[in-house]
Amino acid sequence: MAGEQPYRVLVSIVTFNSGPLVAETLRSLRSQSFSDSSIELSIVVFDNGSLLDYREWLEELCARESVRFATSPSNLGFSAAHNCQAYQVVNENFDALLVLNPDVFLEENCIEVLVRCIFRSTDPSVQAYVPLLLKSNSELTPLVPEQVDSAGITFTSDLRHFDRFQNKLVSELDLREEEVPGGTGACLLITKDFIEQVSFRGARDQEGVQSLYPQLMEGSETRLQVFDEAFFAYREDAELALRAQRLGLRAVFIPQARAFHVRRVTPEKRVALSSDINALGVRNRFLLQLLHYRPFRAPLRCLRGFVWRNLLVLVGIFTVEQSSMRALREVWLLRKRCLERNRMLEQRGASLSRIWRWYA
Repeated sequence: MAGEQPYRVLVSIVTFNSGPLVAETLRSLRSQSFSDSSIELSIVVFDNGSLLDYREWLEELCARESVRFATSPSNLGFSAAHNCQAYQVVNENFDALLVLNPDVFLEENCIEVLVRCIFRSTDPSVQAYVPLLLKSNSELTPLVPEQVDSAGITFTSDLRHFDRFQNKLVSELDLREEEVPGGTGACLLITKDFIEQVSFRGARDQEGVQSLYPQLMEGSETRLQVFDEAFFAYREDAELALRAQRLGLRAVFIPQARAFHVRRVTPEKRVALSSDINALGVRNRFLLQLLHYRPFRAPLRCLRGFVWRNLLVLVGIFTVEQSSMRALREVWLLRKRCLERNRMLEQRGASLSRIWRWYA
């Protein structure tokens, strides 16, 4: 139960030239209703080196909304920016972290519903809570009829991951509270215990990452390694889900906690995406495999992923998407780091066998 002290939730929003929708996100946070004083909300907007005009507008917006504003002179990436707030959770006596995109609008009871689930949970392994995200248009207006954007993430036998029930009509689904592999990084509530258990504290494994992103060298002592900073952007939530599963931590989908999201990056939009985004997607696919998959552990279940799907990806790189060649070079650069992290997980008793049950 919550006890006498309020349950303190830190909301972490990371921006990078993210556009005006963040104003709606903040409005939804300021409109959150709590039935009593047992929940206390703090909000941080962390800007990742946006253009000056946008950064100044955002700082003024945060001042009007009485929201803490922080900024970096350069782009630290999604993972490192949220890791700054993970450090605050542990060191400033917060109880949970809500990772939130600047294009998500929360229904007024969303956070309370999630936190109430924490209060009534009797399973210490459940430390991540996943809301129902519904699709909206570019102005954060809900679509009618309601369509699912994400009900947690799921994995497939060809080593891909997707948002559960994406594009399905809510009226056609039997949405219920249930365990899921993990949640999308667009909106995910994780407890302080989760942060402390998944983090690579004191890990000397950042050399390869910092050679790709020198800006990460500064301030690393005030970041807690929750999201893998090698996953500068994209697939970082999938990596976190797999790491948590290996460590015996569980995530629960809560359909009564609802929010609306503008989805900008999906597999079917790949042709229209920038070469940088596509290269990150390719690189992070292979990093996931180095970190968490071993074909000899489940040869029949991952044959499609290790042989067929990887072959298709490589053929596509060499024939159609040659701009993603750099992804392979970066995988090679980070290979030892990935293998070392895997060894560290095994030393902590993290079982690879735990993740296979989620593969369709």
